[in-house]
Amino acid sequence: MKIIIYSTKSTFSDQSFGGAESSLTLLAEELGKLNNQVCFVTPPPLKRLSLGAIVQGNGFTVHFLPVFRMPIQRFSVFKRMSTLVNDYLCQRYMQKRFSDFDLAHCFSPQDTYRLIKWKRKNSLDLKIIIRSVGAFWKSDKRDEVHMSKVLNDTWAKADSICFIHERQSQDCLGILRQLYKIDLKDSFVQDIGIKVSKKWDWNPLNDGVFRLIMVGRFSSIFKRQDLLIHAFKKLNIHNSELIFAGDGEMKKDYEKLCFNDPFLNKRVKFIGFVETPVLRNLMSSSSLFCLASDSEGLCKSVLEAMSTGIPVLVSNVDVLNEYIIHNQNGLLAGNTIEEWSQELRSFYDRSLEERKKIGVSGKRFVEENYNSELCAKKIQDHFLRISMS
Repeated sequence: MKIIIYSTKSTFSDQSFGGAESSLTLLAEELGKLNNQVCFVTPPPLKRLSLGAIVQGNGFTVHFLPVFRMPIQRFSVFKRMSTLVNDYLCQRYMQKRFSDFDLAHCFSPQDTYRLIKWKRKNSLDLKIIIRSVGAFWKSDKRDEVHMSKVLNDTWAKADSICFIHERQSQDCLGILRQLYKIDLKDSFVQDIGIKVSKKWDWNPLNDGVFRLIMVGRFSSIFKRQDLLIHAFKKLNIHNSELIFAGDGEMKKDYEKLCFNDPFLNKRVKFIGFVETPVLRNLMSSSSLFCLASDSEGLCKSVLEAMSTGIPVLVSNVDVLNEYIIHNQNGLLAGNTIEEWSQELRSFYDRSLEERKKIGVSGKRFVEENYNSELCAKKIQDHFLRISMS
């Protein structure tokens, strides 16, 4: 098959990215290994002017779209002019390069709308599939009219929606039907998973330090680094350490919180964004991986941690509690300081063998269910079905 992966935000830009963007890159790699012709289409790193470029990825090609950015973007008239020019440049480039492709896979509503517009304008026999990581809309009256138009212009016209988890699929389909009166043409559930390597094994440092690590964006919504910080302080173990990996708008606030506290100041580290190989080494040498959060999809940092064999402790929320089974392949904590502190203390009191048992079970679960090579074959089967429909 000839496949386009299209995203205006990607791992190839100079902006920060998350699990969704990493997953699209991994999908391109794995589909390329299966002898598909895969082209990842994305804007170049921030430049005023680019005529487009093609570079080789790992089993696929990366097409950087031609772009023109006005020098003063803060004024709406210049921003609108840039958008119109870039839409035109994108349409011309896409038509020249990809008019005979079978399928396009995208992520955001804006990207979907641009692909649908290109497909209709040129009467292409191209199937468009949207990857959904969650309900990006809010179900309140202020947004209903706007979101109804967005969804009818994108999701309702796409050939299929790829959900990453069964619970997410059920929730989204219910909201679409009840609130927006939309029935999708087609949908399926399958995530790309993660790269699983046999060389990664949990080997915590033998230095007597109870070392915790959390990976995630410092956001004002969903992620709860604050909850873990307060639970860690309540735990009050002298020979302990808490490491936070990731960036975001709330990072400075949490750094200030820890700086002003004598106990936390000595024991909490903020290391910012780190590449996956470095991160896996950090996780495999720590005592426990933690994720405190109010809401999650199929969290890649949790799967990455489990693949190293480190035990994981996560918030008891959807959909984390769908694949983390308490005291079997991981641990769950209710989202209060008291409950998190109790679970941390309980894990601290376990023997190394008890800890290893949970870690081994988690690693086996990821290898059997979220190995990207196996997941890519399932996604390819869905793509073939949709391309022939």
